Amino acid sequence: MRRLTVFAVLTPLTLLSGCSSLSLPHLRPYERTTALRPALANAQSPLFAANTLRSREAEEGASGAMLEPPAEVQDQRVDLVQQRDDGLTRVVDGTSLLARANFASNYSAAFTAGREQVRESSPDVQDLAGGIYNENRTRYGLELAAREGRGRYSLAYLRDSSDDDASKTLRVGLTQKLFHDQTRLTLAWDRTAQDLERRGDASFRGTNERRGYVFGVSHLLTKRLELSATVEGRTAAGYLADPYRTVRYLAPAAAGGYARQAERVPDQRSSDSLTLRGRYALAGDSSLGVDYRYYQDNWGIAAHTFAAEYFYPLGESLLLEAQLRHHRQDGAYFHQDLLASRGAATGFYTRNPALSTLQATGASLGFQWKFLQRRWKGVDGGTLFGRLEHRRQRYDDYLDARSGLVPGSEPPYRGRMTQLQLGASLQF
Repeated sequence: MRRLTVFAVLTPLTLLSGCSSLSLPHLRPYERTTALRPALANAQSPLFAANTLRSREAEEGASGAMLEPPAEVQDQRVDLVQQRDDGLTRVVDGTSLLARANFASNYSAAFTAGREQVRESSPDVQDLAGGIYNENRTRYGLELAAREGRGRYSLAYLRDSSDDDASKTLRVGLTQKLFHDQTRLTLAWDRTAQDLERRGDASFRGTNERRGYVFGVSHLLTKRLELSATVEGRTAAGYLADPYRTVRYLAPAAAGGYARQAERVPDQRSSDSLTLRGRYALAGDSSLGVDYRYYQDNWGIAAHTFAAEYFYPLGESLLLEAQLRHHRQDGAYFHQDLLASRGAATGFYTRNPALSTLQATGASLGFQWKFLQRRWKGVDGGTLFGRLEHRRQRYDDYLDARSGLVPGSEPPYRGRMTQLQLGASLQF
């Protein structure tokens, strides 16, 4: 029986300016960016994917690829991943563990656990106190899976909690292979209930419920060309605002010429997205991939994401990878950087940069090197991998309040990010 143990160390480096070390316990980041794409193929389990950071906004989100399960249900292994993800406004350090064991020949159980530290340094945090907010998150889950013929069925329970919020998720998944394994169908449904608190306010309680589905199909059209499509739908109801996020409004008597009040967003949200992929094998074992994703929701956001990847092998041990990615989106209809006066209690307004009009362009280079191809002292194989990415992001209607200029005349916020990912994998 083959067992696989993976140990990966990811060490990203971000080059940002204007960050200090002051902790702000009364603030918390709400949006969570997606972690770096797993470089290990065995990290594609739905349970393991849920153990990484996922954004709820248009730029990132479930695209279906993360829902593909391992080839065999009875594959026993332990995966340990240490990751560091540096974004434009936040840094995440985390450790994730996945352990899977089989029962009989067609059943398996997987346990996942993780812990993360989130540090945010957004323009608003720096404008308020010139510092960085710290938050700790923990998560764990259990997945039961069964295989029948060419189909795989799974049931998973996940729990995610931080200093002032907790969520529980129930997920059901199905994967079916058809037509001599040339076609793969994937279907997943999940439901999440979340409870939120606000530090320093014992009377505050916020709850929301989110439901979603993902349907994907991939087909090997020829020996060289594979096409796939993924449709995703999401709904959310309840308290969907951030208890700590504020918006600015003009107040000539206040310091800086403006004051702040709590944001207000609708208590319902629904979104849909479509992802199309193509993978073509070129001569010499190289390959080319193209992705397109369209997203829209009832908050007025519409987004387009384009990506292209190229893989080029050098010999039997080294694989090089290059990627280009561009994303643009229209902001929510109620996004306002600066209100003319204090907002009414019945209106909607937010200064959330993830809900604003934005564009992001990035390029990355990566490699995978098989440094151990033969069994050596109980180790079946070993791989080193790495990835360097540079991204520029521009917000058209989210102004940089740190500039000290007259409110409303500040320049749009722009940021640059450089990520470095390094890792190692050992198979036993």
